[in-house]
Amino acid sequence: MTIPFGQASPQLLEDFAALTDVVLRTRSEPSGGLFIAEGAITIERASSSGARARAVLCEEKWLDSLPAFAVDVPIIVGSQSELRSVTGYIVHRGALASFHRPVALDHSALIRDSHTLLILEGLVNHTNVGAIIRSAAAFGVDGILLDTHCADPLYRRAIRTSMGTIFNIKWARFTDHLDLAERLAESKYDVLALTPLPSARSIRSWRPGERSALILGTEGDGLSTDAHGIATQELRIPMAAGIDSLNVSAAAAVALYEFTNHVHS
Repeated sequence: MTIPFGQASPQLLEDFAALTDVVLRTRSEPSGGLFIAEGAITIERASSSGARARAVLCEEKWLDSLPAFAVDVPIIVGSQSELRSVTGYIVHRGALASFHRPVALDHSALIRDSHTLLILEGLVNHTNVGAIIRSAAAFGVDGILLDTHCADPLYRRAIRTSMGTIFNIKWARFTDHLDLAERLAESKYDVLALTPLPSARSIRSWRPGERSALILGTEGDGLSTDAHGIATQELRIPMAAGIDSLNVSAAAAVALYEFTNHVHS
């Protein structure tokens, strides 16, 4: 159902209002049961994953690149300036779609049904979270667990940075480290904490068990005491003398390559 921008009601445009207000959006999107996908590729991947579209806002030249939506989904078509008047920024990729959030997965079930897991603790930067998700999907990790402090994987910037791969990988939130430790132990996971500590074992020399989970923490504070307590081993990425760390998304890519290479070899 195509609607010219000038005929769209404020209610139809509400999903796309003030997209640059990170605090507002990260609070209102989950509570409102929606997320925003930007650009034809991520919109297509969201749609293919089974997510139900709510509304679309786009320039006319992008219409043919969009997936086929249900007839009752409003597709609001406007100029670049009209889109910007709602979103608050220039929509370079020309199209935005709002979707209903999928039902959240249970972290216990994800642990039980997986063989390789990535666990993220305290990563508040959406770009880092999106980049790490992209690496996890690329290297074939079964699922991702995030604590309650991690940035929303379905925030627009995280989706864009992940190139929509968040829709190709299972993920869930966990709220309690003790409960997480118990669930991982029940399913007999080898739990690996990635750390720059020189006392840690090189990730190159590690060999996987039947099930393995890799934990990553923030760049500044690193893993919490609780996270270290869960780990059965501590691993590090070997680096040249004088260099002790990488950006967390770069470290994740290197570690996940080594991690999954060992698992699948």
